[in-house]
Amino acid sequence: MSAAIGTITVPPFTDSQGHLLAALAMVDVRIRWAVLRARENGMNPHDEFRGLYIADDHVDQLLTFAMGEHIWSQNGHHSEAYYQSWHDTIAQTYAAWQAQTKIALQNGCSLRLAHLIAAFSLSPKDVEAFLLAIAPEIDPRYAQIYAYLHDDVTRKRPSIGLLLNLLTDAFGEKLTLRRLFGKNGRLLQSGLLEKIDDPDDKSLLIQTIRPAPHVVEYLLGDDQLDHKLRGSAQLLPTQAIGKPQRVAAALLHKLLQLSTTTPPPLYAFFGRYGTGRFEAAQHLAAQAERPLLRINCTKLATTTPQRHEEINRLLRDGRLFGAILLFEEWETWLVDNQPPPQIFSQLLAYPHLVLLSSSITWQPSNRIQRRPLFAVSFPSPDFNGRLAIWQQHL
Repeated sequence: MSAAIGTITVPPFTDSQGHLLAALAMVDVRIRWAVLRARENGMNPHDEFRGLYIADDHVDQLLTFAMGEHIWSQNGHHSEAYYQSWHDTIAQTYAAWQAQTKIALQNGCSLRLAHLIAAFSLSPKDVEAFLLAIAPEIDPRYAQIYAYLHDDVTRKRPSIGLLLNLLTDAFGEKLTLRRLFGKNGRLLQSGLLEKIDDPDDKSLLIQTIRPAPHVVEYLLGDDQLDHKLRGSAQLLPTQAIGKPQRVAAALLHKLLQLSTTTPPPLYAFFGRYGTGRFEAAQHLAAQAERPLLRINCTKLATTTPQRHEEINRLLRDGRLFGAILLFEEWETWLVDNQPPPQIFSQLLAYPHLVLLSSSITWQPSNRIQRRPLFAVSFPSPDFNGRLAIWQQHL
């Protein structure tokens, strides 16, 4: 079955890759329309020096444009009906893709792009901007096309200005959409997209955008963490395991019961080495059918700015994989027995279970209102318990 709206038909998706390629085909309509208008407005693809200089007649042409227009804007070369037909085609294509996505999800199909959109609460404009930004990473043709639209053979990644021009022709809307690429925009704040800063010029519109390399690989089926997290974090896949021998059955039952609340709690695990904290975390992840993202706090960066960058990567990857977070040796981050406020606030906003494992007790200074925090003590096993553990392993 295909989802059709008007004359737009989107074939059914059978897997994540098909869904992603269909999404790129959707934004390809915007790109093709931009190329058509650019060519109609005098961007000569046969000019061997195009993009290497700015001619006088090109400047004269720019001076005829209204505020916010550019060389492939809607400049009156066609009727309003012509432009409206392109707008309608783009809207219909997006609606058809959304409808087919809904059908695929209802049929139980696992779609990584759909999961990413939901995990980061992306708006429709966020989604289109994201797809336009990752297009050159999937298909190198778009790198050449973006260089053409930039009128600069060296600019093969999209600038913020180019993305805004692709997203809308309305100058007022373009000014509003700048927030998509601001510090508080979901795409950049989440780490899905990155700015490539030009040290000589910080103007927002000419800043170049690229996807975080790991995010594209995730969409293509890779289940590895960001390579910058190697050595400090480990993603343990969802797997069935037996009940921990070091943790009392009553405690496990209580932890599982509390973990079903919405939002899920933060657990502060206290105990000496070998008391079952890691085994309990594995059991909770297995019962929730989620992977476990195991983080060694002592191996993360020691300077505050670098640590915040690594935390952002961890939280991004945690959301991508829907993982439960386990921070081990959490006590190394405590200052005056308090967690770092900014990092702790980020953990409170994380949508899945968070486990903070340490050998000492601690307590946050501020009252937690967004989600509950439960302190869980893991006592050392008695003689019979230690004997049972030895017998099991021997």
